[in-house]
Amino acid sequence: MARRLAASLEAAEQAKCRVKGPALTICIDLTQQTAWAVRDGAVVWGPTVVRTGMRGGYQTPTGTYEIFRRAKREWSVPYKVWLPYWQAFNGGIGFHETTTYIHDGSLGSHGCVNLLHADAVALWSTAGVGTTVKVFGNRPGT
Repeated sequence: MARRLAASLEAAEQAKCRVKGPALTICIDLTQQTAWAVRDGAVVWGPTVVRTGMRGGYQTPTGTYEIFRRAKREWSVPYKVWLPYWQAFNGGIGFHETTTYIHDGSLGSHGCVNLLHADAVALWSTAGVGTTVKVFGNRPGT
């Protein structure tokens, strides 16, 4: 985990997010399974570990998106669970807290970016509707 976080702070890794300008951008590195936020070229949140979509058609899609909906507590109809600190950025895919063990590489989400409680709260305080989200890389095993 420490190696993944350290790698996310390297200039070459940061450049993969291709952030330009003063707007807040959240970067999701599927390869490292990390996330961070950048404003004016400086990291303002993270990096932190995340869990993203698993194989079997649940991969988190790469691309550039915007947060378009937020709810402190959202109900997932298909999975019948609460999604604390929900921030949607691509259809039914978004950021949310998970209460399950996040560090097991064999587990994954159904496409969402799962965060530990403190990270979900911090991201909620940092981001908002309209925040750019850049997802890049490839989750190992997917």
